[in-house]
Amino acid sequence: ITQAVRLKGANIDFSMQTLTDVFNSGSLGMINLLLDRGLEIDPCFVYVDLFTQLTVGNDLTMFRALLNYLSHRVPMPPLRTPPLQSAFTSLSADPFIAAVIEAGPRLINAVDERGATALINFTSLRRLDAIERVLEIPGVDIEAQDLNGFSALRHAIDPLHEFSPTIVRLLLAKGARTDSSDKNGQTILATAEKMGCQHLLIPVDEKQQTPEHPAQ
Repeated sequence: ITQAVRLKGANIDFSMQTLTDVFNSGSLGMINLLLDRGLEIDPCFVYVDLFTQLTVGNDLTMFRALLNYLSHRVPMPPLRTPPLQSAFTSLSADPFIAAVIEAGPRLINAVDERGATALINFTSLRRLDAIERVLEIPGVDIEAQDLNGFSALRHAIDPLHEFSPTIVRLLLAKGARTDSSDKNGQTILATAEKMGCQHLLIPVDEKQQTPEHPAQ
């Protein structure tokens, strides 16, 4: 396969299985060759968790190369894991996070096969540390919705989870809307009312404006 790729004049028609095998093999030299030839490797991103492999392996150079590849893909292919989410799996996360930020909002808000951004996934996982950091990134789309029409705020609502109030408060502070609707037309506020946790959506300053403690 390597020899075929190196032949600039060769008519290369790799099967999906071949491409998947290449990436699963972890052959970074082969990945470089495929990218150099300008071959479309879109399907590999959903079958192989490329960005996570590279962050775990601390390969920032190849991580940047794949970000650059995706920045030119319209539409962007579905990903196993959004690059921003993968960046946090590295023991040295800062350079990888910076690389995604440099790549721009389109990569910052890239989605997985379920339509979820890194922010949505971190909210679902209750990764408070990651949520706080992602919310400080310029260009992050706080209102992005997954394929079910669920935003990060919708995922944050959970009357039983100890971190829910904190996460909801963080999202509200960044302007998250409670009136956005899912694909069934139900708003976040209506969902919270059904769950009996609509109090989570009341801003802290409003909670403090009680008759006993009116706002000054």
